[in-house]
Order: sequence, then structure tokens, then C-alpha cells
Amino acid sequence: MLELIKDIFNRKNNLNQYIFRKAHKSDVDFVVEQLIYGAKHNHYLKVLLDPYHQKTYRTMFLRLLEGQGTKSLNDDGSIEMKSGSLWIYSNKKIGNVGYVFLSEKYEGSGENEIELLMAGIKSEYQGMGHGYNLIKCVISLCSNETTLYARCYQASKGMYHILKKLGFVTTNTRSSGTRELEYNQRMGIND
Repeated sequence: MLELIKDIFNRKNNLNQYIFRKAHKSDVDFVVEQLIYGAKHNHYLKVLLDPYHQKTYRTMFLRLLEGQGTKSLNDDGSIEMKSGSLWIYSNKKIGNVGYVFLSEKYEGSGENEIELLMAGIKSEYQGMGHGYNLIKCVISLCSNETTLYARCYQASKGMYHILKKLGFVTTNTRSSGTRELEYNQRMGIND
């Protein structure tokens, strides 16, 4: 039992050695690799397994890093151009461990409404507190006026648990099982 407590203590202390930063061009291939892994495990749409869509996402991420927005298709078929950003969670010794892709919820909603479109931790680092730490970093970027939105597929049980633990509230569950969540700083973190 004492060894288990030491292991948990060491993992929590080691989380302090990680940084959260805006992505660089050299990070894009890491993110695309994580998207492919996530699609294989039902955390993202299977369409990401198609090389054409992988190339499209790679190009989109590179454009984001150049300050260009992302195109998004609305339910009514219209196209919105939203601003977004790509962030990396890493450690100097082991490199990139996770990422998050953020976008304004609606065209022009800016920093008042942000959608956590995609987030992930490399498989070998899952279950160690990194996902929780990553989402806390995202929350720390937001002002008290910001509302964060997220969607979790059924397979994303770990991420759903993390979001709920941090104070996200489930607002809807689609017939597909995808859960929609919302967080506002005024709700607070349930640490």
C-alpha cells in the first residue's frame, strides 16, 4: 500500500514538470498521429483514417498556426469561418504528451464562447493525470466570462470523466451517444 501511495505522489509531483504552450509547425505531425490513433479507437470520426482527411487536417492546423481561421459547416449547410488555436502539453525530457484544438463556438463569438474540439493524451501516458492537467490548463486560459463547450463520443469515457470532475455539466446526449458539455468559470473547479 505504501508503494502505491508513493507512486501516486510521484506522478502528481511529476505533472509540475509539464508545460502547456501554443503549437509550432513541428508539432502538427504529432497531433495528426494522435488524431489517427483516436479515430482507430472511436474517439473521433472514422473519416480521419482516410489519408485525404488526414492531409486536410494537417493543412488546417498549419493554417491555424499562421493565424488563419477554420471553416465549419453549420446544421443549415452554411459555412462559418472561426478562429481557433492548437496547443501542446509536453515535457522537456520526453517531448509531446498531449494536445488540444480550441475554436470559437460560433463565428464571431471570440473568447466568450470556446469549443474544445479535440484533445488527447498519448496512449502510454493516459491514466496518469495528464488529461486532467491538460484540461485545467485550458480552463486557466479562459476568463470568468468564457463558456467552454465540449463533445465526447461514447468511447471517450476517460475524457468525459475528466470534464465532469472539473465542473463541466452535461447539457445534451445525442441519439448517437455523444455527450455535449458546458463549463463556465463561475461554476468553479471540483478539485
